[in-house]
Amino acid sequence: MYAELLVAEGREAEALEYVNKVHRRAYGYDPDSTSPVDYQSLTDRTKTADEDDHLANNPLLYERWAEMFGEMRWWEDVRRLSIGQKEADYYKTVSGPGAAKTHIVWKETNYAMPIPTSEFESNPSSGMVQTPGY
Repeated sequence: MYAELLVAEGREAEALEYVNKVHRRAYGYDPDSTSPVDYQSLTDRTKTADEDDHLANNPLLYERWAEMFGEMRWWEDVRRLSIGQKEADYYKTVSGPGAAKTHIVWKETNYAMPIPTSEFESNPSSGMVQTPGY
């Protein structure tokens, strides 16, 4: 996330170094020294298997995805970065029960979360309304 902040501030070279630190550590290299696995730019080809993957040439997001994969954090990033349509376009389907597959139809309302019922029960404001779509 720090690398994302650096990019937003126009400090791409610093951001690249932080991305490379994570990449080096993942491959067993000293995070503070250059290595053969270093990216040369923030648009280098990543380790994704498919060149049509929207992370194929985005080392910053790819390394975040790879680092957080097992921690179930990617959905938070999808929402935060508004890349749900790109995810839907790439994955196209999700598996349902058994062998069933469902085509992904992305809607902007998918980014929102419902307001819990307990919030409505404990909030005296009559102006509070549920998130559209819930």
